[in-house]
Amino acid sequence: MRRVLAILPGDCLIASSVVAEAQWVYSWPAEDGSRHHVAIDLQAHVSDGLLKVVTPQTEAEAERFVQLAGPVMDDGEAMSTAIALHRGATLVTDERIATNYCRSEGIACLSSLDMVQAWALHDQASDDEIVRALTGIAQRARYRPPRSHALFEWWTRYVDG
Repeated sequence: MRRVLAILPGDCLIASSVVAEAQWVYSWPAEDGSRHHVAIDLQAHVSDGLLKVVTPQTEAEAERFVQLAGPVMDDGEAMSTAIALHRGATLVTDERIATNYCRSEGIACLSSLDMVQAWALHDQASDDEIVRALTGIAQRARYRPPRSHALFEWWTRYVDG
């Protein structure tokens, strides 16, 4: 994650509700296939200046957050979307509901795969590094992009090899 965040221009904002929600990922599988939860430490990235924790600062941001939270999106996606909308920021999300909302509102939106691909191109990552990064996302976050994702073929080439 550090290497991906380091290549981003400008501030990388993370909503306080996302920090509260992002508690753990799965461990790499043990030899017997078992897994356990591993805590996520975002504070190290905050301390290093790679992430800046933010909350709604204006009434408009707060109102949009309340409008989106609950029935439409979880708190993390809702707060992130509201902040991106009102600050003209780019939202990074893999949630289809948030992505569709961003498109309808004209908010720039990227996926985690967009970020990983940008890192891979920027750092001229080896195939092994890309495989490890994408396999980590698949196994530790239990994420697989839908077939409709623009980078599905790229993902498949590295993960399903």
